[in-house]
Amino acid sequence: MHPAFSPDGARLAFASDRAGQMNIWVMPIVGADPAGPAVALTSGTDFDLSPWWSPDGRSIVFSRMEAQSVGLWLVAADRSQPPRRLASTNSPEKLVSRWVAGGLFSAARWGDDGVSLCRLDPLAGRATPLHPPLVLNASLFDVSRDGSLVAFDDRPTRGDIWVLEGGPASRR
Repeated sequence: MHPAFSPDGARLAFASDRAGQMNIWVMPIVGADPAGPAVALTSGTDFDLSPWWSPDGRSIVFSRMEAQSVGLWLVAADRSQPPRRLASTNSPEKLVSRWVAGGLFSAARWGDDGVSLCRLDPLAGRATPLHPPLVLNASLFDVSRDGSLVAFDDRPTRGDIWVLEGGPASRR
């Protein structure tokens, strides 16, 4: 579930319950074929989802659904360091993230205002809401590689896609 290609296209990160719990795995690939066994990057009884690679391919950010909260976690793609929490929310919804050259972005229910988009500092683990705030109806979005554009669906049932470029959103 939730496959994500590494920036160089040589590895595929994904969520799987192949070891009994939903964890994050990485598998080397060549084209469409496996080039070695899948290796678990996470373990335990929590529910790990939605892996997303750092631009340099060294780290993977993912959502971890715990008993009382949902956390955004970071793990080294080579397993050289254990996973560490970047941010968390008491929302029952998973955190969805995109990591681009312009920064790490995450959508989650950070308060009572709905699902909002924040910029995260992976070193400090601090979430900063975008200014002006961008509150979404759902946590589905993408960010351009340089971080200058955000595309999101305002009403998924209508199919409207909006693009925000450092100012008011415009419908596409």
